[in-house]
Amino acid sequence: MRAKDTPGFIVNQRGRGYGTEAAAHSRGGHRGIHEVDRILRDCKPGFRLGPFELLDLTGLDVSHPVMESIYRQYYTRAALPPSPLTGQRAAAGLLGP
Repeated sequence: MRAKDTPGFIVNQRGRGYGTEAAAHSRGGHRGIHEVDRILRDCKPGFRLGPFELLDLTGLDVSHPVMESIYRQYYTRAALPPSPLTGQRAAAGLLGP
């Protein structure tokens, strides 16, 4: 299978919704960060890492600028905004565990 040329690596581009939606759920008070990770890790679809665990692994100093870059390269399309939560944590130096 071939993928057309798009901004960001395919995993960054296709996986953007994973972290964005997770941050929206935690920001809205629907679920806590650890609960979101547990649900996505332990239930179907059974990801190996929850979205926040993945962000901790990659580090927000890497992940957040990638989110911003993809957002700009897609002309600030509403479906791909970087999470305010990741920007705030990165600015505070809270980059991971």
